[in-house]
Amino acid sequence: MSPAVSAKESRRIYPSADETSHAFVEALVQAAAKRTAQGALFSLALSGGNTPRTLLEMLGSPPYVERFPWDHTLFIWGDERCVPPDDPLSNYGMAMEALLSRRSIPKAHILRMRGEGQPEDEALRYEALLRSKLQAVDPVIDWVWLGLGPDGHTASLFPPLPQSDQAGDRLVLVSDGPRGGPNSVRRITLSYRTLAAARHLAVLAMGEGKAPIIGSLLERPMESPHRYPMDRVRSESRSIAWWLDEAAAEMLHKRDP
Repeated sequence: MSPAVSAKESRRIYPSADETSHAFVEALVQAAAKRTAQGALFSLALSGGNTPRTLLEMLGSPPYVERFPWDHTLFIWGDERCVPPDDPLSNYGMAMEALLSRRSIPKAHILRMRGEGQPEDEALRYEALLRSKLQAVDPVIDWVWLGLGPDGHTASLFPPLPQSDQAGDRLVLVSDGPRGGPNSVRRITLSYRTLAAARHLAVLAMGEGKAPIIGSLLERPMESPHRYPMDRVRSESRSIAWWLDEAAAEMLHKRDP
């Protein structure tokens, strides 16, 4: 495992995807336990996709399931495709199927993005919901679970980067998504502002297919000009940790342990 590379950024590199996944889930359980031990709800923004499905199933299994504070966690979505909840592309549907429907969680703690609604209206509704549940005009999510696309996108913040930040005060945005293919549907996503305000960002990237973008992102100083959405997320974050397997990290320079 690699050490912290700055006061706010760390990289955790493990030999295999399985070891990376277990370490990630263990860290999530510990963060949730620490926060709830302080008498607070733990707020968790979930990621979508096949890899998060596997880790959600892991979280719902021993030795993690008994230690996670299910009834004291707010489940938030980092992004959602504009599809009904029973659509195979729905991030909400995936999380419910993989884990949440099998746990005893207060209904009011599952903060679903309504992908079937009118996107602009839903983005405004979700902003108000976050402010209400997190009891702040500028809500702070405890742990935001992020993935990373080969094009440098995260959540549903896709390239190219906007030339001006006209939506800088928004907590939730509507995105057109990638062009072409079955995933080319509109999205609802947490904004750069919301991600930057989070107490902790946890970025999970595994497999050799992620190696080029990981190398491009992490071999440049954090203050470098932004090429990708993740560049901006990284530079504006309060605390960010990268969870990588060796295949994803193969283009990074070797660091002393």
